[in-house]
Amino acid sequence: MFVFDCKGGKGININGKDYFLIRGYTRNYNDFIFLQVSGSTSLRKEDLPNKDWNVFVTKTAEQRVYTAYRKPYFNYKTTKADVRLCYIGASTQGSYFIALKDIARIYKLVVSDEALFERAGREEVINSRGLEKLNDKGILDVDAVMVRYDNWDMKESRARELIFGEEEASDV
Repeated sequence: MFVFDCKGGKGININGKDYFLIRGYTRNYNDFIFLQVSGSTSLRKEDLPNKDWNVFVTKTAEQRVYTAYRKPYFNYKTTKADVRLCYIGASTQGSYFIALKDIARIYKLVVSDEALFERAGREEVINSRGLEKLNDKGILDVDAVMVRYDNWDMKESRARELIFGEEEASDV
């Protein structure tokens, strides 16, 4: 898969087929974990490089939109101790909000949605260790968030710090 400029937007070639790239996120330079594309050719699971992809289609009035994602990065019910999960919102702040909401759920931290959304826009959260920003390779320019759940990057004390802030985390 490689991304290219096309008609003022972004295109992507997948298995020899060209698509318009709406959204796309990578873990490394070109290791995609999420794609949202449109095009005249159907995107099928067999077109993607690994067997761990899911693909579904959404029909709009004008076109079909294909969404593909690698299952391990979106398995929010996992019980594995060392896992990376990706969170994608309608906005960058929305992506951080969804990540923080899931962190609060996992560590059973009680906090309001309003407080989480406000925290999701703060620099200390956006630039924090344990939350990796994934830049959109498509046209929407909305960042996703990758969280690594393990004993180093994410544990209860780190979760409290992200959710409540440094000062409040020690008081809770």
